[in-house]
Amino acid sequence: MHSTSGWVGAVNGFPLQNHANRMIFAHVSNDSHFIMKIPTHLFTRPTSAKKTDKIGTNTAVPETKAVQSAKAVQDIVSIAGIPEKELTTSVRKALTSLIEEVNSLRGQVGQLQDQLSQAEKVADLDPLLEVSNRRAFVRDLNRVLAMAKRYNTQAALVFIDLNNLKILNDEHSHKTGDRALKHVATLFSANIRAEDSFARIGGDEFGLILMNSPKIKAQQKMSELSSLIQSTPLKGDHHDIKLGIAYGIVDITGGLSAGEALENADKEMYKDKIRNRTF
Repeated sequence: MHSTSGWVGAVNGFPLQNHANRMIFAHVSNDSHFIMKIPTHLFTRPTSAKKTDKIGTNTAVPETKAVQSAKAVQDIVSIAGIPEKELTTSVRKALTSLIEEVNSLRGQVGQLQDQLSQAEKVADLDPLLEVSNRRAFVRDLNRVLAMAKRYNTQAALVFIDLNNLKILNDEHSHKTGDRALKHVATLFSANIRAEDSFARIGGDEFGLILMNSPKIKAQQKMSELSSLIQSTPLKGDHHDIKLGIAYGIVDITGGLSAGEALENADKEMYKDKIRNRTF
């Protein structure tokens, strides 16, 4: 915050509050000052004014910053009830400078909020598959665990493993292995509901939360998804490559931590691998 001759821009560092009114302090001279509340809308910039062209059509004409600031100053003077004799040139300059600086800061805050929102989205995505990552999945799982504890809601947690990824990498290429992961992730994402959560939680491991689904209902859904993956091979350079998954399912119940729930589902998945000899 800069200072203008004869004017202090703020009280206590001047952090503007995000409420209906803002408090402004201006020092006009050595023996006079004033404090006023200024409505938030006075710090927003009008985008344009309208004029009528020769054929009667309204066209938007952007206002200059000087015009916008002058209007804002006039509004402040009207609301604060500053006597005309005290509205000196220095006071006008102080108010104009303050308004321009506040508008600039609001713009910077908006940009930072956009950047933060984008950073949060990136932090929750798996960079290869563009589905949620373990961080986002654990957060969703904690939310569902809390709902189960408080409201006794029903949901199922599924721990999924893509079979034979190492063989794919060794016999074909790591690029083929990556394509297999993307293929499976795409099939899952396209065949679950919006309220369900799907994520890559490890190298060849995925997590799935099926909302409003007890374990028996989740078993039916996973049987369908497993059959879909087996019947939708990955297109290879010379031939199609069949894929398969192993999975374990547990009910999401209150009292468990996210780590405990994932560990239980992982154990069930390992039992499925043993039954079907898919290592």
